[in-house]
Parts: sequence; structure tokens; C-alpha cells
Amino acid sequence: MAVLREILAILYAIIGIIWMRIGPMWAPRINRLNRQGKAKEADQVTITMLKRFARRLIKIIGIEVEIIGQENLPKHGRYVLVGNHQGHADPFFPFLFMDRGLGFVAKKELRKLPIVPYLMELDHCVLIDRKDLRQSLKAIQEGAEFVRNGYPVMIYPEGTRSTSEKMLPFKSGALNLALKANAEIVPVTTVGSFWIHKKGSYLIEKSKVRVVIDAPIPTVDLDRQEKKELSIKIHDQIEKNLEKYKLER
Repeated sequence: MAVLREILAILYAIIGIIWMRIGPMWAPRINRLNRQGKAKEADQVTITMLKRFARRLIKIIGIEVEIIGQENLPKHGRYVLVGNHQGHADPFFPFLFMDRGLGFVAKKELRKLPIVPYLMELDHCVLIDRKDLRQSLKAIQEGAEFVRNGYPVMIYPEGTRSTSEKMLPFKSGALNLALKANAEIVPVTTVGSFWIHKKGSYLIEKSKVRVVIDAPIPTVDLDRQEKKELSIKIHDQIEKNLEKYKLER
């Protein structure tokens, strides 16, 4: 059954991307709105499409998702979601609770993967070249501008998927985008996604996932010491949630 789920998920993803790119319903409408200068309306169509795509893919794979704390999301869009990263499915879960477009900060190597580049083109995503400091700084500035304009961004500060349910340390400077944008930071804990597609395995397994959204943390007027401690504070909060909301298998 795991192999069948994987085949179905891949087929749906491929068909879905083709449909979104050339289908009669979405692509022309988004392009038309952008040409008319109606960026906000185009973004709303995009997020609706991505939400449907994510929901259907998650259902095919057999993932049961519980969202906790959705009321903590700010009403404005000037915030950065900061989360732990356990599995390939993690970027799909925010589309289950977002009511607006969402960009991601990701390493440029993801462009080599199938499907992912087109999904990233649809939203306000930022690709970081970790070997090129100048490019990285430019990308962070671009992401900060997105947030200042009301487009939330999702960051996974560990930099890569963990090989277990335990968190990795946050990368140095991972929160710079949020600080440059003077944005609120919303910690997001994903529990259980490690079991869907374990590192080193080719199989997709049915699983239950909890997504915990904490109250936003302001970054305006923080002094240097508070900025240095911010990364530790958020890491510790997510780590506590992983234990508090742990799922039995």
C-alpha cells in the first residue's frame, strides 16, 4: 500500500502541476490579473489553488493533520513563520491554515527537484546560495521587502531536514530576514512529519501530523542582546512543543 500511495501521489503532483500551468481555470486568470496590476487578487487566486492542491495531495498520501493555535496568526501579513523541518511534506502544511499567499526561504539546490521550482514561482519565494554571501544578502533583502509589503514568509532555520524527531541547531543568521523587516515571528512546530517519508527511505507512510502555531513574537526595538537570544528562545519553544504534542506510534 505504501508503494501505491507513493505512485498515486507522484502522479497527482505531476498532473496537478501541468493542470495549474496550462489548465483553463487558473493560469490564464492569474496572468490576466497580474497584467492588469491586480497583484492582490492574483495572489488570492494563487493561494486558493495551492491550498486545494496541498489538501488533495495530503489526502492521497493518507496524512491526518491537526492544526493547533490557528487563532495566533496575525491579521496582517507582516510576519515570518519559523518552524522545524522533519520531512519533505512540511512545506505543504502551512497552506492548510494560511488565508493569504506565503513565500518560502529555501536553498537554491531545491531548483533541481521536479515540481518544486514551479510551485515556488507561484508564490513569493526566496532562494539562498549559501556559498555566495553577496547573493544571500540580496535574497534576504528581497524576502524582507516581501514581508514589509504584507506577504508572509516561511523559514526553516535548521537549514535541512533532521534525521530524527530531534531538532537540529538553527543556522547562524537564519532570522535576519525577520529582523530586517521588523516583522513579527510566529513559531510553528510540526510534529510527526518525520514518519511520512523517512530519510533514506523511498516509501511514503500514512501518518498523523500536528501543527502547533504559537503567539507572534515582535522584533521591533529589540536590543543587540535580545536579538542574539531570539534564535535560542524560538528553538527552545519549538523543542518544548515537540515533546508536549508528541504523537504515539
